[in-house]
Amino acid sequence: MGRKLWIVLISLVAFCSGCQELRFQLSKEPGYGAITGRVLDVEGKPLGNAEVAVEPSFFGLTRIHKTNAEGEFLLTRVRLGKVMVLASKVEDGYPDVRSALFVTDLKAFPTVTVEEGKITRNVVVRLAKGGKLVGSIKDSKNGLPVISSRIHLYRLDMPVGGDLSTDPDEQGHFEFALPPRPFRMEVTAPGYKEWTSQVIQLPSGSTKELTISLDPVKAN
Repeated sequence: MGRKLWIVLISLVAFCSGCQELRFQLSKEPGYGAITGRVLDVEGKPLGNAEVAVEPSFFGLTRIHKTNAEGEFLLTRVRLGKVMVLASKVEDGYPDVRSALFVTDLKAFPTVTVEEGKITRNVVVRLAKGGKLVGSIKDSKNGLPVISSRIHLYRLDMPVGGDLSTDPDEQGHFEFALPPRPFRMEVTAPGYKEWTSQVIQLPSGSTKELTISLDPVKAN
């Protein structure tokens, strides 16, 4: 009878969206701990749907968790020892600080100690907005998206580790949340001339839109 009751309890917890902490307590794994807390903006308002992660992660594999509407999160299977809790919400202009390129001040993020089988509670992560850089990359002749293009972003005040290379989406669109620091952007693509921006430095809360037209290289 006791075994059946235990199985029923575990089944109920698995389907209960509000029972994450209980689920962690019932499924403790050796070598892990957990962290709970909230993500807030600089005014103390909760940020729902923000991405939360810890560094350092296990074997370089970063697990991303999302906050609920109240900005609350539960990170499970967290490595033991001291970790830094990072958060971002690029679509609302909060930079993705998992890349050093977008960090203004790492000291602003909490460092906590995780113990085996225990939950580290009441961790608060406060985020400051950057500026949003959005745009599209097109062929200057036919206006079609150049999906083979490659975006190179350089942070000019960071000589070491201050660069990032990525692709646009299938429509040639891109979006970055940048801290208020100087950047330069280059776009390359096979069969096209290289495009280079002027210095880009966006005030917090601002949005800059770019339509990048790439000129095809003339055949000899």
